[in-house]
Amino acid sequence: MLNLIYRVPLIGWMIRDAMEGEEDAPVWFAVNLLMLWVLAGVIFGIQGVAMLALIATPIVFGLILTVTLGR
Repeated sequence: MLNLIYRVPLIGWMIRDAMEGEEDAPVWFAVNLLMLWVLAGVIFGIQGVAMLALIATPIVFGLILTVTLGR
């Protein structure tokens, strides 16, 4: 599964570097994601910022269910 994610253009190499790279690579990955979010806000306005919340909602619900079920 992780190998499939590594093959995604534009973000696959960033994820691989964050997982297998230097010790500061996850920090730079988080900075890149934050900058993409800011850029979405600059280009698309509030819709670009709100889109992150809409995308993150099912992911967070899944994490909450996973934690409460103890898996």
